[in-house]
Amino acid sequence: MAINNSWLPTRNQDLLAMADTWVSTIPTTTPPWGIPPDKALALKTARDAFKTSINAAPSEKSKPFYAEFAAQKKTLISVMRDIKKRYLYIPPMSTFEYSEMLLKQPDTEPTSIGVPTLQPSGDIKSGKNGMIEIISIKPAGGATLTKTEYGISINYGVLGSEQEHGIAKAPANGNGLRSSVFTRKKKYLFNFQNERGKQLFVCMRYENSKGEHGPWGDVISAYIS
Repeated sequence: MAINNSWLPTRNQDLLAMADTWVSTIPTTTPPWGIPPDKALALKTARDAFKTSINAAPSEKSKPFYAEFAAQKKTLISVMRDIKKRYLYIPPMSTFEYSEMLLKQPDTEPTSIGVPTLQPSGDIKSGKNGMIEIISIKPAGGATLTKTEYGISINYGVLGSEQEHGIAKAPANGNGLRSSVFTRKKKYLFNFQNERGKQLFVCMRYENSKGEHGPWGDVISAYIS
C-alpha cells in the first residue's frame, strides 16, 4: 500500500524545522491531545539524532555516515507519521493548533469535477518484441487540462486476435473496442508479444472520479512488430 507523505516537507532543513516545532509543542511530561509520554519521548529522541547529523561537520560525513543519516531520517518520519495518524485531529486540536504544527488544515469542502468535455489526442509508437506505447496523451486542439482533474480511459483491440481484446473489424470509434485500461499518465505501454504482425486499434476518452466519460478522441492504430 502506498504511503501518503504529502504533508511532510521534502527538504531536510524544513523537516527538521517541523520536528523542532512538534518537540516544543509536545513535551515529554504532559503531552497534549492524549499523546502518551513514551510517544513524545520517541519523537524527541528521533529529532535529536536527526538534528545532530544535519549539524555534523563536513569532515564527519563519510559513506557510513550517510547510511546512518538515512536510517535516522526514516525513523523520525515513522515516529511523526504515527503521531499524526493516531492523535492529531480536529477536534480535539483547534484549527490554530493544527496550523501551529505546520500542518495543512484538512479540506472539508468536496471539490466538484464535472463530466469531461475535452477530446484526448495521442500518438502510437510500435517497438520491438510486441511492445507498443501510447505517447503524448493530451487534450486535442491545444487545450489545457489540470493534472488532477481527469484520468484517461484507453480502449483497445487487436484485429483478428483470439484473445479477449480481439476485434473482427476496424472500429469507427471507441465503442467498438471492449477492452480498456485507465491511467493518469501521459503515456502507456502495452505488451502484445503474442500478437505480433497484427494491427492494434486504440481510442481514448477522459474519465472523472465518478466514472463519467467525455467524448471519444480519434482512433489511432499501428501494427505490432
